[in-house]
Amino acid sequence: MGLKVILWGRKDEIKIRQKAGTFQVNIHQNSYFMNLRFSITDDYPKANVKIESKGTNFPKDLADMFVRQSIEKSRRCVTAPAMPKKGDPPFQLKPSIYPVAEYLIRDCIKFYPTEKCSLCERKAFPEDPSNVTQDIRKSSIC
Repeated sequence: MGLKVILWGRKDEIKIRQKAGTFQVNIHQNSYFMNLRFSITDDYPKANVKIESKGTNFPKDLADMFVRQSIEKSRRCVTAPAMPKKGDPPFQLKPSIYPVAEYLIRDCIKFYPTEKCSLCERKAFPEDPSNVTQDIRKSSIC
């Protein structure tokens, strides 16, 4: 399955810069967006993909969490666990681009703007991104 399959919005786009070993995805959901840059080194897939945010209107704390979690997902694809659990199959190296992109696009950027509050059933994010509290620790709780 390709990356374009999970980029299903009209405004979503991907720009590949093969010489630089990077590609940039611009993902939109409702009025929210996030521009991400993926860098791939010469020793990929033995090395994990590097991810950085190039712009977003999500709250800063939330956008930072998206990127940090994706970096961790990428690391887990190429690094064996320090203490494997009994009965787990042996670690196998796997490419990290698709799992990271799927997490960022499907589980974060496309998910949160449409999610409802589990307490009051209202949308968790306002339609207008300028009305979002930038510090998620100061947001109001239903």
